[in-house]
Amino acid sequence: MHYLSLNKKSSQPYYQQIEQSIEMAIYQGLLKHGDRLATVSEVAQFFNVSVMAPRKAYELLEQKNRVTSIKGKGTFVNARPTVVIPLDTFYKTEHLLPDKNWQLKSYISYIDQERETTEVHVHTHLNDYPVSYHVYQFSVPVDQTRLKMHQGNVIDLDFINTIAPIDVTTLETDFLAKSASPIDAQILHIEPGDPIIRLTTKMYGPNHEFIGESDNYFPSDYVHFESRQ
Repeated sequence: MHYLSLNKKSSQPYYQQIEQSIEMAIYQGLLKHGDRLATVSEVAQFFNVSVMAPRKAYELLEQKNRVTSIKGKGTFVNARPTVVIPLDTFYKTEHLLPDKNWQLKSYISYIDQERETTEVHVHTHLNDYPVSYHVYQFSVPVDQTRLKMHQGNVIDLDFINTIAPIDVTTLETDFLAKSASPIDAQILHIEPGDPIIRLTTKMYGPNHEFIGESDNYFPSDYVHFESRQ
């Protein structure tokens, strides 16, 4: 129970201290997705307090979807974020950040500029958990210097419009549910055969010039799309 702290001299209620120390441990990575928490009896005995304090803390954490309690098995950490993204604007990164404490990181893992098209692979992590990966194929000349130097979020239109000579004005997207291949599972940290979502998007400029297309993969247990039309 190294992740727990409780100061009996503090005016803050015990249950709040327990709740906050668990949340901080999740945020700092001391507790990972799927970790089993100590039972309320173990916490109460460790700190010599009533079981009501850890029980209320766990109930509040479950209401926030920070943990899941399974009868007969225990209480488990939900560190891996679950997000809901509007299907028509999935390329806007703010939809991946509903919680101010979440951190979004994207990085380019592969660039192939040897063919007529430029292929770029991008991996995106939310709170250090893989949330998506993207395979871009640009049919227009790409600014190689900007591409290689680009830092930050590389899954949105700002990134695409920075490296391409034509701004994207139209997106045509096909939605497909499929089972994760071994490669998909390895990249997204899920099991082979788990359900994933594939969005194939064609990108066009203001005069309907074809800019390129992208395949975007999301684990459907953690990323859900909805239509707001």
